[in-house]
Amino acid sequence: MIKKAISGSITVSLLALIGIAGYAIVTSQTATKSEPQNRYATASLQHFTLGEMVDRAGRIFRGTVLSAEPGTVELGGASLPTVTYQFRVDQAFKGDFDTKDGVPYAVVTMLGSPKAAVHRGEITKLNSIPAPTLLAVGTDQLMILTPTSEAGLTSPVGLGQGRFEIFAIDKTLFAKNEYNNAGLFDGPIEYSTLASEIKREGGNE
Repeated sequence: MIKKAISGSITVSLLALIGIAGYAIVTSQTATKSEPQNRYATASLQHFTLGEMVDRAGRIFRGTVLSAEPGTVELGGASLPTVTYQFRVDQAFKGDFDTKDGVPYAVVTMLGSPKAAVHRGEITKLNSIPAPTLLAVGTDQLMILTPTSEAGLTSPVGLGQGRFEIFAIDKTLFAKNEYNNAGLFDGPIEYSTLASEIKREGGNE
């Protein structure tokens, strides 16, 4: 488990609406003289195997981030910032994709704000709600995404576990997620190997 302390109240139904899978919220209560009812919550991010992520995913693809547009969504009486990304889909593993001029693309809306700095390997918090790491335009990503929620939102399965950055070393492509593939592989893995493993787990082109 990956545990992070958070404040406020997050329900399972709200997590489902914002398209986050694998985030368990445990609320505890302590009592002191100064704070007779001090409530706090610990968020435990469930570790997934690659097969579990593939099973839970609605869409899996490798793509280039073409744009990132700000927006908002109304949830639980609050207006939360979102980012809608458009990807050029370079390799599709699971799900349906629209095409434009013969090129497949994906529109992905997640919690976040493009005005915020891009932090690698850190989970952003929006009013105590865990949000996916922001993506920079032009980057090459492999996305294992939850099915789109009723609110039109999605996120990488297991947040940082389901987003792999693609990068080159000496002309060989490698991939790593936000936890440097901890619990999946021994550090960055060749992209061709990751693609083969996804296909083996049921993500077919």
